[in-house]
Amino acid sequence: CMQSNTETPSTGHILGAGALGGLWGAVLSSTHPIHFIAKPGTYSHSEPFLKLSFQDLQGTQSKPRFPVEPNHSDQLPPIKKLLVFTKSYDAEQAIAGVQSRLNAESTIVLFQNGMGAQQRIAARYPDKLIYAATTTEGAYKTAGKVVHAGQGETLVGPLSIQAKQHPEQLNKLI
Repeated sequence: CMQSNTETPSTGHILGAGALGGLWGAVLSSTHPIHFIAKPGTYSHSEPFLKLSFQDLQGTQSKPRFPVEPNHSDQLPPIKKLLVFTKSYDAEQAIAGVQSRLNAESTIVLFQNGMGAQQRIAARYPDKLIYAATTTEGAYKTAGKVVHAGQGETLVGPLSIQAKQHPEQLNKLI
């Protein structure tokens, strides 16, 4: 996401703290505030941060800390950018859990394997900017540590009616 020097980068939200969610969170956090959204029933006020060990392609270790937000809360501000890294069979329910925080300016990027979930999400939220992404980045997670195991490419394209009608929004997203 390209930002001018006078503009504060918007907070990005991530659903799914697995290998790819952790990879994207760690990489994007160098330029944008990143918050993770807890699975339903797992949020704890006593653990408001996701502590992650991260190893980049050069072997450099870091320990980024990400604020964790509850899955459902009317007290939190709207979500501007939502990256969804859940399993495809969990994606619809995960997005439904944060639906009250989505508005006309919300952008959703779906990184799901599998068939059908992305299309059902786009059909359910035709007025939202929804994109499908596919990536060949390699990462794995073991014992709370995310390792960036291979550099690849990520392709993003419009999925929802709204995203297809506003092609200029894709450039802003990228």
